[in-house]
Amino acid sequence: MSDRILVVDDEPTNRALARAVLEGSYAVSEAASVTEALAQHAREPADLVLMDVMMPGTSGIEGCRRFKALGEPIFLPVILLTALSEQDDRNLGLAAGADDFVSKPFDRRELKLRIAAFLRIRRQAREIRAQVATLEELSALKDDLVSLLVHDLRNPLAAAMMVAETMRLNGVAPDDTTTIARACRRMEALIEQILTVRQLEEGGLEVRLEERPVQPIALAALETFTPTAQARGVALSLCRDQDVRAKIDNDLVRRALENLLGNAIRHAPRGSTIEVTTRAEAGRARVAVADRGPGVPSDFTERVFEKFGTVGGRKAGGRVGYGLGLYLVRLVASVHGGHAAVENRPEGGALFRLDLGPACP
Repeated sequence: MSDRILVVDDEPTNRALARAVLEGSYAVSEAASVTEALAQHAREPADLVLMDVMMPGTSGIEGCRRFKALGEPIFLPVILLTALSEQDDRNLGLAAGADDFVSKPFDRRELKLRIAAFLRIRRQAREIRAQVATLEELSALKDDLVSLLVHDLRNPLAAAMMVAETMRLNGVAPDDTTTIARACRRMEALIEQILTVRQLEEGGLEVRLEERPVQPIALAALETFTPTAQARGVALSLCRDQDVRAKIDNDLVRRALENLLGNAIRHAPRGSTIEVTTRAEAGRARVAVADRGPGVPSDFTERVFEKFGTVGGRKAGGRVGYGLGLYLVRLVASVHGGHAAVENRPEGGALFRLDLGPACP
């Protein structure tokens, strides 16, 4: 199908000249006014509008503004035909959204070359839009597949945990059954994390905001990771002289803090201490987790919270784990109206901040 050019000019002779130049290469529609042109475009959408500036009633500059205000899903180029040479007049056209100017009387070859260039841009815009739509569809299919797999994994995982527990109770290789049970619990935690991330992304997770102190949640998260920290020779410390109350979702905040702690423990050197503080900063509830690990490269301080944005994995050319832990932290901060951030400590290590909602008085 040929691209369609809509020629807008109040002079029949000028329209006939434009048709003679363009017909054979393109389908050509005509309109004698801006109002007629808009109606014509509604009936037969144009791929490019070639419009005279000096027309009685509504000028071509105003007509350009109206075409651009249509909000076409694909780039619709508008070229203005003008005998005006004043820069101020051209500036008015550019302000109205004009994509190019062709001076009258026009050179036929120049006009066709300019039209061909803008139609090529329009075709590229259409192709990009189609590719984006395909990518969005594939992404949705991928997310659906992940959800299906996660849900289907729950039953065999529960069965494996039950078998391991039965073996342990019957005295069968207790060390092995403990290892199996620990691996199953780790898989279960990953599955729940994937589900939580998906629900937060889709806005399908009910967030229960209740006023409560933040420190008990931090303490519960520390207690969960104390055995892991001890096994790695790392101490956990909670600053108990500061606390803050805020309207928060207990489970989500605890999961976010557990992810921050797990991340800190993985990178903290043996013999070091991970410090957790809860306080009010700039009127908001804030939790900070500080470690003495290698820190975060300056160009990764934002990307580290992206989906699959693990620093170690990118440096090594692969990925470490699922790369969802810190991404979940950012999602939890977002649903509380806050944000997550990281900065390197001057004396070495990284400090991760989870800013939540406004601090309660």
